[in-house]
Amino acid sequence: MRYVILVLSAVLLLSYGSVDADCIDYGDYLHWESVVPFLAWSMDVDVSGNYACVALQSQSGGGGLSVVDIADPASPQIVGALESGAAIALSIAGTLACVIGGPGFQIVDLADPRSPVLRGSLDFQGHLWGVSVAVSGTHAYVGTEGSLLVVDIADPDHPRRLGEVWTEYAYKVAVSGTFVYIANCMYGLKVVDVTDPENPRIVASLALPGYAETVVVGGAYAYVAGEGFFVVDISDPQNPRLVGSAAGVDEVRGVAVSGTHVLLATSCFGLQSVDVADPEHPRIVGSTSPGGAGSCAKVALSGGHACVVAGSALHLVAIGNAEGAPSVSHMEMHWPVELAIQGTHAYAAVDLDGFAVIDIEDPENPHLVGGLDTSTRIRCVAVADNLVYAGGTDSGALLVIDVQDPASPVIVGSVPTAGIRDVAISGSHAYAAASEAGLVVIDIADPEHPFVAGSVATPDWAFAIAITGSEACILDEVGGFLVADVSDPASPRIVGHLPAMSFGVGTPDWPSNLAASGTFAYVGAIHGSLQIVDVGDPQNPRMVGGLELMGGIRGVAISGTTVYLADEDGLRVVHASDPTNPRVLGDAFTPGEGTCVAVAGSHAYLGTYNPGEFHILDLQCEEPSSVAAHRGPPRGLRVSPSPANARATVQLALPATGWVLATIRDVNGRRLRRLHEGTLSSGPHEFVWDGRDDAGRKVRAGIYLVQVSTDQGTATSRFVIMR
Repeated sequence: MRYVILVLSAVLLLSYGSVDADCIDYGDYLHWESVVPFLAWSMDVDVSGNYACVALQSQSGGGGLSVVDIADPASPQIVGALESGAAIALSIAGTLACVIGGPGFQIVDLADPRSPVLRGSLDFQGHLWGVSVAVSGTHAYVGTEGSLLVVDIADPDHPRRLGEVWTEYAYKVAVSGTFVYIANCMYGLKVVDVTDPENPRIVASLALPGYAETVVVGGAYAYVAGEGFFVVDISDPQNPRLVGSAAGVDEVRGVAVSGTHVLLATSCFGLQSVDVADPEHPRIVGSTSPGGAGSCAKVALSGGHACVVAGSALHLVAIGNAEGAPSVSHMEMHWPVELAIQGTHAYAAVDLDGFAVIDIEDPENPHLVGGLDTSTRIRCVAVADNLVYAGGTDSGALLVIDVQDPASPVIVGSVPTAGIRDVAISGSHAYAAASEAGLVVIDIADPEHPFVAGSVATPDWAFAIAITGSEACILDEVGGFLVADVSDPASPRIVGHLPAMSFGVGTPDWPSNLAASGTFAYVGAIHGSLQIVDVGDPQNPRMVGGLELMGGIRGVAISGTTVYLADEDGLRVVHASDPTNPRVLGDAFTPGEGTCVAVAGSHAYLGTYNPGEFHILDLQCEEPSSVAAHRGPPRGLRVSPSPANARATVQLALPATGWVLATIRDVNGRRLRRLHEGTLSSGPHEFVWDGRDDAGRKVRAGIYLVQVSTDQGTATSRFVIMR
């Protein structure tokens, strides 16, 4: 028998984030949070307690209601449904929902949200179709294409029509006291006195500068929107007065009041927030595009969230302070397709216009200082040591550009490499995703004389790349997600992969861009899903977490445990300290579609298209030092017995609840066995290892490492196995 002395040492790698005075918490601002898809068009929404009720209409003319549990806004769930025919509008009072379905009126009992029941119905008998409804007390007020109807709902099983007044185009109705306010299309706002429900009568009409499609009442004001946004003083309902309007509002289809803000569901600009604290001077202060759905239909409020119907889905939007996350600054420029940051300058690949240099020393005043017409389309840039490496699909080469003088960049070297779609720098090598050429490794030790050092083919068309350690993570049109070992740049080799069609959360999605940090790759997809891939074992990459964002991701960047995504709506921010459970923190909605994103220092840098702009935004704040002081890496890590034989017990203590990865590794750091991955509570924990690797094989006698990683740091201990 061989005797081996146990050697035990602990190495703690701390990674506390410092607090930057310029950071913001995106969660404090208006932002999209989650989505519930349907198989029919979502037409209207209302809320009662922890449930949202959605009116649905299918292309075939069917539809009904869907009841969604929104108690957890981050994870809403459909819990009930009723197929009652096409539903285009609804209003909830208590446990009853009054529903409009064309020429019909229905009352649905929601006492058991999981089993909604049709109680009563009413045929309008030849009247124009109903388009809106509001409930107050024992009466429902139905707006049609020609009149306002009053319906008695005191007996839900037998609703009956009481009165009617001809109004024309009662697109939306709102009730306050004994008055009904009607968004009356080109006729502006009408006010109807319903003191006598059997004899409603118009008592006022107010012409507006634009057509009126929706209305809501808040206190002494009616907020009317459609072709514009208008604040109307209704303190005297029979003498309404237009007191204010907001510029930049159009095609509004739904409206709701949240304190001193009004939320607008628009067809073109997503969900907009208007500050009405000064009714005479309302102003847009924020916007977000729920899950990529720029066209919103209706909106209803539930606590700190807005329920928005758009297309065939219900979206939940966190209201926060009801304002949009601000940009530090922005400037116009032609379509930036890729960004790289170094020091006080940003370097942009500009579609059709070559290469541009932006001075960002003063984040509030970025400006162009230089550029280079490369006569070819530049698609990607990377920067290191005052040298920019640029490539493109038709440039035929990787260009090396000296930017020591940012105002006068100069090409100092190049190497023929066709079809470069993306490039990353690590040490003295550039790694290019080079279309049909696959992965191409370029030696850049002498920038004036770069040369191809090695390459490896990929299944079809390599278009994105990120480097982490000695691995390259690559996206390929057919091959999907690939991991290449680049420890020997002259002989790179593909060692692991995930099929392209394995991406997507719930439904398949096609990878579009990626970033990598530590043992994880963050992959964005063309329909908006984000997935996190564990590449700690390069030969067996595996998906560990994901989000369905629905925003068309074009760029990905990482800072600490925060992921920044350039998508169709601008910038979206995701918290990923627990890779198995990423969550949306917030977003910054921009006029143009996000095309690329980079992170450096205390800022995120975003490029957009249509319009082409360059934005500078603050980073998401990390934990304050007062909180971080109570967190940290695993403590008291040890292995027993010593030495270990067939079994060993790993013991540790966690200072805080969070994600944990515990592995056994050889002395070279290669992972042999995954003991645990997932969330653990604070306090003591232990894992038992049976002396085998992930394949079930017994390991040999020798020195091994146990490594436990959290989002706050890593602890490592050496121990010995004897046989």
